[in-house]
Amino acid sequence: SSGYTIFATTTYSKTVIFGYIDTNCKAVIPFVYDEALDFSEGLAAVRKGNRWFFIDPLGKVRIEVDSTIRGINQMNGFREGLCLVRKTLSNRKKKYGYLDTTGHMKIPPRFDIAEDFAFGVAIVDSLDFSDYQPGMNLTVPKEIILIDKNRNFLVPYKNERIYPFNQAWFTEVADSNATRRGIMNRN
Repeated sequence: SSGYTIFATTTYSKTVIFGYIDTNCKAVIPFVYDEALDFSEGLAAVRKGNRWFFIDPLGKVRIEVDSTIRGINQMNGFREGLCLVRKTLSNRKKKYGYLDTTGHMKIPPRFDIAEDFAFGVAIVDSLDFSDYQPGMNLTVPKEIILIDKNRNFLVPYKNERIYPFNQAWFTEVADSNATRRGIMNRN
């Protein structure tokens, strides 16, 4: 954490802009952004117009999101070197994918639901198999599954709920009615 707080102000033209203040309420990163997120892994996602960037605590741009990636309408911070984004595709569906620290899509937007990476895996749901390749470990859409950072599908779960792993690498899984519950180890 940078110790900075996101702060919004309104310009004379009634436009809301964002910047960052320190614990003394002093502006430390100028109010020039249309959207700003908290710092994570030393970087904060900011948007100016249709372009997303990641800045450091001094306000210097460290990562420019690939300008060919259009339609990003939600961005998280980096977790384990990947950033969860939601993007509107050409068919107007909104799907989640992951950016890497170069600003490029590491895992294309294919998921209806996705979580940040934790302990090397992410929880995702509802795959689009349009880019299926022979040899990929498949699961049925709408099952909750885990993926690793290389987009390998790990063990598919016929559970409708799987919660993020804790620091001991355990998680709770349950069916849709929560009548069958269990604990799963990451290994």
